[in-house]
Amino acid sequence: TARLLPVAEKAFAIVKDKNKTPYAKLHEIAQMVQNTEGCGDTWAKMLTVPIDLAYPQLKLLDSDCEVGIGAAPPLQILLGSKIPDRRQALRNLLKKVNQSKS
Repeated sequence: TARLLPVAEKAFAIVKDKNKTPYAKLHEIAQMVQNTEGCGDTWAKMLTVPIDLAYPQLKLLDSDCEVGIGAAPPLQILLGSKIPDRRQALRNLLKKVNQSKS
């Protein structure tokens, strides 16, 4: 956790930077996480997903985010239907969550 605190502070500045594209923001944050000792691809995704949820208007993960095979069963349960395209299923779920009033 102590190693990721400086990353979080820098990531916040990146998220708020209006001159960067969502793709650039995503990759810059992911690279910072991956360059942190003991962190890799999984940590990068674990930290960029909550940012995307907190700031949906940025469409951070829309630009370039793989949805792993392990996500298929939970997505299918949450959406209540078969999902041929995991990435589109995740977008559909995100839209559903962001439109929720509860």
